[in-house]
Parts: sequence; structure tokens; C-alpha cells
Amino acid sequence: MLISHLQSGLEQQSITYAESIKFSFASTVFECGSVIVYFIMQRKCVIHLILLWFIVGTNGCVAEEYHCNVEYYSHVVSFSNVVVEGSAMPRFSCSNSDNIADLIFKMSLLEEVPKQLFATFPNLVVANFTRSGIKRINRYSLNRAVHLKNLYLKSNELQELNADCFYGAVALLDLDLSFNNISSIDRMAFNTLSKLLVLWMSGNKLRSLDSRVFEPLQSIRTIYLNSNELQVIEAGLFVANHKLKNILLHSNHISVIEEGAFRDEKSTESSTALLILSLSNNKLTKLNVEKVKIIQLYLTNNTLEAILLSPWVQTLYAENNRISNVTVSDVTNMQLKTLRLANNSITSLESIQLFHSLNELDLSNNYIGPLNITCLTKLVFLKELRLQRTFISNLQHGTFAQQQSLKWLDISYNNLDRFDFDILTSSATLQQIFLDGNRLKSLNYEHLKKTFPALVKIGLSENNWNCTYLIQLVRYCNEHSIELFKSQAVQNQTNVKGIYCFDDKNPLANWNNTLQHVQALHPHLNSTTEDSALQTLLQSVLDDVKRFSENHADVANQTSKLDGAVYDLTKNQFNIQKDVNSLRQSLFEIRLALMANRTNGSVGADNDELRRMIETANNLTLDKQELSAKTLEFKIYEQTFKVDKALELARENSDKIVVLAKRVEQWISNIVSSGGAAGMLGHDRLPIHPSAAQVEVSSGNGYGLIIAMLVVMCLMMGMIMFIIAKFHRRSYGVERRRYANRDSSMATIINNDI
Repeated sequence: MLISHLQSGLEQQSITYAESIKFSFASTVFECGSVIVYFIMQRKCVIHLILLWFIVGTNGCVAEEYHCNVEYYSHVVSFSNVVVEGSAMPRFSCSNSDNIADLIFKMSLLEEVPKQLFATFPNLVVANFTRSGIKRINRYSLNRAVHLKNLYLKSNELQELNADCFYGAVALLDLDLSFNNISSIDRMAFNTLSKLLVLWMSGNKLRSLDSRVFEPLQSIRTIYLNSNELQVIEAGLFVANHKLKNILLHSNHISVIEEGAFRDEKSTESSTALLILSLSNNKLTKLNVEKVKIIQLYLTNNTLEAILLSPWVQTLYAENNRISNVTVSDVTNMQLKTLRLANNSITSLESIQLFHSLNELDLSNNYIGPLNITCLTKLVFLKELRLQRTFISNLQHGTFAQQQSLKWLDISYNNLDRFDFDILTSSATLQQIFLDGNRLKSLNYEHLKKTFPALVKIGLSENNWNCTYLIQLVRYCNEHSIELFKSQAVQNQTNVKGIYCFDDKNPLANWNNTLQHVQALHPHLNSTTEDSALQTLLQSVLDDVKRFSENHADVANQTSKLDGAVYDLTKNQFNIQKDVNSLRQSLFEIRLALMANRTNGSVGADNDELRRMIETANNLTLDKQELSAKTLEFKIYEQTFKVDKALELARENSDKIVVLAKRVEQWISNIVSSGGAAGMLGHDRLPIHPSAAQVEVSSGNGYGLIIAMLVVMCLMMGMIMFIIAKFHRRSYGVERRRYANRDSSMATIINNDI
């Protein structure tokens, strides 16, 4: 009886102790301890209790505990160096855990989102797991995250999103899953996130999306899907998101957008218009959004040829495409204010001028050519106009007659050889104008500030300015507080305030930069406009050569006059010296005759006088010989100077001819190659202007003639150099033989020269 009572007491104590262990280790020994505790409660055996302690001690099922770090400069609580492998269940502790709202993991390695975290911190609002190595989100990871609003899982190792993976996070507003390896999303992954406002999915590996995957996101405002591998946007993908404002799909591989992918004008009245739709850096060839309510549309860097817009579009960025035409479903109600079509295939402004509400228009790097005087008539609200590199060659009075609001005008890098500010008289509010890269030589700037009182910046670089004229123009701008825009860094070339110019006093320095200027004139051109570009380049070369020839002729003429004057002075000096020598010889002959006529006189006196006479004769002969040597030296110098000048001129012309020949040869090869590839380019080629077509037709005969002329000029220059050198050698040899054969004795000198 006593034994039975003792045994029952021990069993009762075992049960009580096991129960206490169960509750004390419930959160830390969930995997291995719970099974054994359950077995103990069924068997009610003290031996199994001992086995439980043994297993806990040997297998390490006791969870590791991490303590928080409270950032002293903010309310954020952090955990550092947390490492959780497999199914381990760590413990997180922090003082006053019920009031902690913002938590971040630093330098940690977690395989999954720890679900016990939200049991410890029930009022957590922000959880940041950035760069924590998370590979999955389990079904119950966020089961207790009822107050969580911001969840950051950026830069982890997630590969997929399963159904109900965010179950429990019903208050979530911002979810960042960017820069993971997510390649698939279950259509039920977001089914509990009805309050989500922003979804970040950038930088993943998504190739396709189920058409109903975003349907549960009834409150979503912005979706980031950029930098993925999406190829097709299916119909109905964003139709159910009535509050969606921003869709970012740039930097994907999208080639097809199915009709009905976005909300159309027939959606419910509660639907809001898309503020931003970004489709840049994709592979789109056509786009029809005539029924989609979009405010800002970004289509840069695609292969679009035509666009059909809705009247709600206010901003369109479509640079670097092949667009030749932009149409609108309802022109009357068009609200387009900003249109950027740089580097496309626009050849006319007929369709552009229908957008009467435009404030900003960018058509740079399009082959537009001469402007029609009425092409801008309807664009009365235009404030910014960019027409650089559009092959404009004429600007007539009346072209800008209706642009009273114009503040920015860029017509740089065109074919303008003159520009009259009077054509902009209607644009009195003009603030900035850019005329760089043309062929301007002068401007009517005297009343510039009076006509445009708001003008603060002007671009004048890379034109055909004369330095003297440019100094006056720059001085005027400085005096009237007009900033000078410089399109490139200043190099070793004549310039005024960093603007290159042509110096009359040093014309040779400008030739070295001619080809560089021509090459940089149209750097954007490709094979599609190479024919017309060649015409522009050749014309620029001819203008520079003509300018160089005219100025070089003036300088050469002045140099020749100066050399002639020096030569005449030297020649007169030699003539005077010769006359002096003749006079001295006459005096010597007179004295010699007087000495011969004397009949009486001392012998000593006659000998002394004779000695002086001989010395005088010797001095006179030496002076005459020195004069002859100087004369010969002067003639040699004269011939050498002429030869040097001829060699220098030939060398300069030869270098220029060689460079020009290489450039022409390169252009010819480019044209031949572009002509051979015409079949492959097909419709990708831009339309060529008639003038460019004429150049193309006549280029075959013209290039051969140019090369032949260059070769003939080189041969003629070589012959001239050879003849001059040969003549110089011959004359110098004759003079040397003449003086080498002379007898230097005193008697011979007296007999030959006196």
C-alpha cells in the first residue's frame, strides 16, 4: 500500500514536472522536445523525463537567444550577426518588447523570415531584412504580423513567391522584394494584401506574369517591375487595379503589349488615370494606347516606328527610336505639353504642328531639312524648341512669328551660314539661344539686349568667327550680362573666352583644326544619313580651304613685299659699296700717275710712297673681294630662302593633300559599304533629301576626278622642288669654281683688279 502510494506520488510529480518543462521550453524546444514531452505525458514515466534532458543536452535543441541593440540616435531596434540555419527556432529578446515598432537585421544570415519574431514583438510596424540571405517565406512566417506596414526583403535570395506567403500581414502598405532571384509568382501570393500601396519587384528574373496575379491588390498605387526579363504584357494584367497610378516596366525584353493590358476609358468612374507608364529600354516595335488614360509616357530606346496616343497624354519621351509619325485619336482634346522625339526618323513637322498645346518640343537629330515658314504657326504656347542637328539651312522671317512665349531655342549644329535676330522679334521673352556648330561669321548683335531683355545665355562656339570680330561680340555680351555657353573644352587653338576663332595674324594655326571640326560637326550621324552628311562635310572643307587660301594669299603677298624691300635695300647697299670701291680705285690711279710723272725726288721718299701705294692697292683688292663674297652670299641666301619657302609650302600642301585624300577615300569606302548594305537596311534607312540624292548620283565621277587632281598636284609639286634644288646647286658650284681658280699672289691681284 505504501509502495503503491509512493509510486503514484512519483508519477504525479513526474507529470507536474513534465508539464512545467513543456510550458517553459515550448518556444525553444518545439521540434525535438515537444514529441518527447508528449510521450512522457502519455506514459507518465520518470525515465522518459531523464531521456528528455539527455536529448536536450546532447543534441542542442535548446534555441539560441539574441539580444537587441537600441540605436541611441533613433527609435530603431537592431539585431546583429544573427545566424539561423535550417529549422532552428532562435529566441529574440529586448526590453519593453511590446512597444518596439521598428526593427532591422544587420550582418545576419537567415534562411527564412523567423515567425517567432512577431510573437516577441507583437506591435512591430517596420521589419527590415535587407541582405539577410533569406531564401523563402513560409506559409505562417507572417501569421502574427498583424500590425506590420513596411516589410523590406531587398537583396536576398528569394526564388519564388508561393500562395499565401504573406498570410497574416493584413495591414502591409509597402513591400520591397527588389533585387532577389524571383522567377515565378503564384497567382495567390498577394491574396491577403488588399491594403498594399507600393510593390517593389525590380531587379528580379521574372519572364512572365499571370494575368490575375495583381488582382487582389485593390489599393495599390505603384508597381515596380523594371529590370526583369519580361517579354509579353498579357491582357488584363493591370485592369483590376483601379487606384494604380505608376507602372514601371523599363529595362525588360518586352516586345508585345496585348490589347487590354491597362485600364481603358470605359473603366469605372472611380478609376484614376495612370500618372506614369515607363516602357523605356525594351523591344517594342509598335504601341497603341489610344484608349488608355496616361499622363506621362516613357518610350525611350525602343524600335518604335509609329505611336497612337490617347488625348490624355501630357508628356511623351520617345528618344532613340525609329518614329516617323505620331498620331492622336482625338486631336481636338489633345493635352500633350512635352514631346521629345530626338534621334528618330521625323522628316516633316506636318503631324507635329497639330499638337497645338505643346510647351516643349525636342526634334534634335532628325533629318528635317529646310523649314516651311508655316510649320510652327499653330504652336503658339511653345516655350522650349530644340532643333539641333536637323539639317536646317534656312530660317525665314515669319518662321517664329507666333512663338511669343518662346524662352529656349537650340538650333546648333546645322547648316546656317547667317542668322538674323530679327526673325525672333516676336519672342521678346527669349532667355537662352544656342547657335553653336554652324558657319556663322557675323551677327546683328548691336541691339540684342534691347530686343531680348530677358536673354541670359547664348551659345556661339564652333563657328567661323574672326577673332577681331569675336572680341567685340564677347565684349558686348559681358557688358550686358549675357553668359557665353561653351560646348567643349578649350584646346591649343586661337580662342576668345573659350570660343574658337580665326586669327588673321596666324592663319596657318587654323588649318590643323579644320578636319577635327568637320569630323565633330555631326557625330550622331550613322549610315542611314551618310550621303547627306558627306555633302555637309565636303562643303565645310571647301569653305575652310577657301578661307585659308584667301588669308594665306594676303599674308604671302605682304611677306613677298617685305622680302622685296629688304632685297632692294641690300642690293642698293652693294651698289653703293661698289661705287665707293670704284672711287677709291680712281684715286689710286691718279696717285699712281702723279708718282710716275715726278722727275726729281728722293729715292727713299719714292720707295715709301710706292709701299703705301701697294698697301692701298692690296686693301682695295681685299675690299672688292669681300664685296664679291658678300654678294655671292646674298645670292645664295636668296636662293636658299626661296627653296626653303618652296619646300615648306610643298610640305604643307602635301600633308594637307594626303590628309584630305585619306578622308575622301574613307568617305568613298563608307558610301560604298553603305550602298552595299542598302538591301539589308531596307526600311530602316532615313529618307534622303533631294540635294543629298544629287550628291549621291554624281559622287561616282566626282571622287575619281578629285583623286586624279590630287595625284597630279603632288607630281607637279615634286618636279618644282627638284628644279629649284638643281638650279640652286648649279649656281653655287659656279661661284665656288670661280673663286677657287683665282691666283692669290699680289701681282696677279694688282693686274686683274687694278
